[in-house]
Amino acid sequence: MSVLYYENDYAWMSINNDILSIYVKQGFVLDEKEIDMILTDANRLLDEKPYFTVFDMSNIKEVSPAARRFYFDHISNKNKLAEALIVNSLTMKMFATFYIQFYKPSVPTKLFNTILQAETWIKNVKSAETTNIA
Repeated sequence: MSVLYYENDYAWMSINNDILSIYVKQGFVLDEKEIDMILTDANRLLDEKPYFTVFDMSNIKEVSPAARRFYFDHISNKNKLAEALIVNSLTMKMFATFYIQFYKPSVPTKLFNTILQAETWIKNVKSAETTNIA
């Protein structure tokens, strides 16, 4: 499978081997509008297929409460199989921890400090998922 790339005003995205990687650009305060644009564009890359996510939140300045709820409820989540969140600040770690504890994602979700850690974990989850299906 070839790697697909996309960029919008707020993020760079790629899909490779059923793994969606989202890298938010530097310094944005994300509200519903920004989250919607990111997830709608990601959904176009995914073409309604099941996927695993690596979401690099390390450049995000702030996420509004409405954006958090919107992210959790977004239609693209129905095909998500696991999610690795990359955080490198106390603020984003608090947001991500709150997201996991309050919304209780229905798929495995874990926090990481680096892209390498997140990618390694998501590949292991994907491998285990593939083994369980076979």
